Amino acid sequence: MKRSSFLAGLLFALMAMTAVAAIGSAQEKKEKFKYAELESFHELLSPIWHQQYPAKEWGKIRAQSGELVRRKDAIMNLRLRTKSDQQTRIEELKKNFGVSVDALAKAAKSGPDEDLQKSVATMHEAFETFADAVR
Repeated sequence: MKRSSFLAGLLFALMAMTAVAAIGSAQEKKEKFKYAELESFHELLSPIWHQQYPAKEWGKIRAQSGELVRRKDAIMNLRLRTKSDQQTRIEELKKNFGVSVDALAKAAKSGPDEDLQKSVATMHEAFETFADAVR
């Protein structure tokens, strides 16, 4: 009896671990980008958005603004392969993304923390919207 309970528990644990691994794998796939430049930007944005922004580490975010602009410039120079009926929308999203990064850089250089906070949120949203459109 103890052995069958042990085996049932072990089987349940293995099934749970498999489910967790499948969910993690799906999330990893969701974060893959079609263009290396988007991936590079996201690698910098992710810790800003998920760690530094919630912790209000404005100094760290300010210090990375130049690199955000450099990586944004690489994206702005991309020639995107899109369907012709989506070209205008995607170019507008790309433009909005670029403007949002430039606004963040301006706020990082001379604005108060409140302006930087708003600009990080705006930039994150613009990036996500643009990246989703070109996936």
